[in-house]
Amino acid sequence: MNELVVKDTMTTLELVEQINLFRKEEGSRAELKHKTLLEIVRDEFEDEIGQQKILPSSYKNSQNKEQPMYILTLNQAKQVLMRESKFVRKAMIKYIEELENKLKNNTPTITEEQKLVLSIYAGGVEAVEATKALVELKTKELQKTIEYKEDVIVGLTDEIDLKDKRQILNQVVRYKGANYQERWRLLYYEFEKKYHLDINARMKRYNEENKPKLKNKLDYIDKVMGKLPQLYEIASKLFEGDINKIIEEYKQIR
Repeated sequence: MNELVVKDTMTTLELVEQINLFRKEEGSRAELKHKTLLEIVRDEFEDEIGQQKILPSSYKNSQNKEQPMYILTLNQAKQVLMRESKFVRKAMIKYIEELENKLKNNTPTITEEQKLVLSIYAGGVEAVEATKALVELKTKELQKTIEYKEDVIVGLTDEIDLKDKRQILNQVVRYKGANYQERWRLLYYEFEKKYHLDINARMKRYNEENKPKLKNKLDYIDKVMGKLPQLYEIASKLFEGDINKIIEEYKQIR
């Protein structure tokens, strides 16, 4: 018997092949020709074919010529079997039921989001309501993601003292061969954007008026602005995975 393939249709070619396997097993009936099966299908489903509920298809034979066939649902395939012997009919129905069970077990459950998307594509009044529901669903999912991210950031920032935060910042920009200049540039850019300031300009004014002069932006943010924790929090968002690994390494050392 052929290996079961998970699908919800059968071509008349597949159907005739399977019927003939069971006819051969029965040992008392001649081989069913595909041409004969097509005649049975046309007779059995005359109305459905006329209404184009069942459409003709085709395949290429060994001579590479187009030949007609039909694609039937599993229920339609069962209906054709009414003209077979009791033995073949029972064997075929069992075979098709195995297909149906395997299909059922392998069919993923449609999600609420997928249902809403299908309703939107269907159009009409239902589509408007489905659109509203989908927006609400995605908003809730986004909120959950934000809450999760906030929890992660809290975990990466709490119980880390100021000295360790500075050391972690210096480590994360170089972590596993990262481009440290690019990471510092990105980190300071996000800091300046958040607090609406120009660190270079501020540090230049500070150094003109104060001694000893500050050597870098990190010193200015830490020693003058007192915002090292805020810079560290931004880094935790930008380089979450790397900082998490560094903290784990710290915990193991301690």
